Amino acid sequence: MLGFSFSTVQAEQGGLPVSEICERHIAKAEKYLDIPSQLLLAIAMVESGVWNAARDRSTAWPWTVYAQQQGHRFASKAEALARVRLFYNQGAHNIDVGCMQGNLKFH
Repeated sequence: MLGFSFSTVQAEQGGLPVSEICERHIAKAEKYLDIPSQLLLAIAMVESGVWNAARDRSTAWPWTVYAQQQGHRFASKAEALARVRLFYNQGAHNIDVGCMQGNLKFH
């Protein structure tokens, strides 16, 4: 169990709640790329979704990292990046990151 509430963590830029970062960027991408609304969001929910009690639903979590057969969620971008660097320096290159779990090895 993580020692903080995902619903109260704020993003580093603009005070946007972290729980809204993925949704905002995904909605823009769907519109720009003419992708059906909420299709990418549904993928993100499967890849990085976490229950958000304040919103009474799951939300995609941008600071999600999957490596060495374990998923991790972090309170900040800096924490997630530090862990990705640690995994990489330990020889793990098959690392999934972010809202939609893009793979660093293949992308």
